[in-house]
Amino acid sequence: MKYAIYTITAILLILFLREIDYALLWAQIDVFGFRILGVIAISFVAYLCGALAWMFSINKVIQPQYLGRFFIVRQIGEALTTVNPTGVIAGDAIKIYLMSKVGYNPSEISQSVIVSRLLTWVAYLLVLLFVLVFLIAGFFPLAHTFLVVVFVSAMMILLLLSLFHRGLWIHRAAIFISKLSRSTRLKNRLSQVKEYNQDIHNLKNERPQYVVIALGLLVLHYLMGGVEYYYILSILGEDISFLSALSMEIGSSLLRSIMCFIPGQIGVEEYGNKYFLSLLNIKDEGTWVIVSILRRIRQIWWILFGVSSYIFYTRKANNIKKLKIAKDGYIIH
Repeated sequence: MKYAIYTITAILLILFLREIDYALLWAQIDVFGFRILGVIAISFVAYLCGALAWMFSINKVIQPQYLGRFFIVRQIGEALTTVNPTGVIAGDAIKIYLMSKVGYNPSEISQSVIVSRLLTWVAYLLVLLFVLVFLIAGFFPLAHTFLVVVFVSAMMILLLLSLFHRGLWIHRAAIFISKLSRSTRLKNRLSQVKEYNQDIHNLKNERPQYVVIALGLLVLHYLMGGVEYYYILSILGEDISFLSALSMEIGSSLLRSIMCFIPGQIGVEEYGNKYFLSLLNIKDEGTWVIVSILRRIRQIWWILFGVSSYIFYTRKANNIKKLKIAKDGYIIH
């Protein structure tokens, strides 16, 4: 299993790296110098927020000393998500696999990964709402803006209820969809869906503060994406507001999610940046190229970090001969 993952990841990584223009990469590294470290530092804060949010998605007492482990495993999963056509499916699966290798309860880790993913989508919609409110306010009367805010807020409340309601609405929706589509695969997974839905409900009931904290951290994760765009464009001398930079992050995130089957989103990131910059009336041909290159440098850095971490992490895990499992699901060395 381990060697199969090594091989598949290596092949996909090589195919991804072959598509990159390294002459342009080195040229921009030479021009920007140490300022490129600012891009990596901003992304580090964003990913750290994501790792913390994942920790708070587990229905157990938080133990801060394991943050490094969660951060590394998350980056391994995100690296595989980037280069693998199956996207988050492969990325989330390897997170569960790696955490179970060092003694974590697979069921609890699986539940936490799903809760974290669901809360990520909710956080995305919250930030999208925030951006839309300010954008709409500039074009429509206050009354229309207010109605939009009320409507979208109601949709958000309905979404949260569907996630955490004691009636297990996600499971009920899955039953309805399986009957409507006559999907045997979904029907066979209904008991698993019910179990996950129950776990999510239990987390909300037993540790509601964890849900709020995780959601806040994931919102901050997206805000840091806006900070990254703002930082890069400010260095390039472009007069841009943080709201505009945040709207670029929201738009590019949506585009990357839709085109997740393309390894590394080669071309998607670049032309997405070109399109969204043109919407902000930044039409200098060089700007979108430089923005794309700098973000690609950051992406390569974290992919290589994830691959090297995977090799180190699995070796370390294999050296652990005996593990005792605590009642709270954390390992005791």
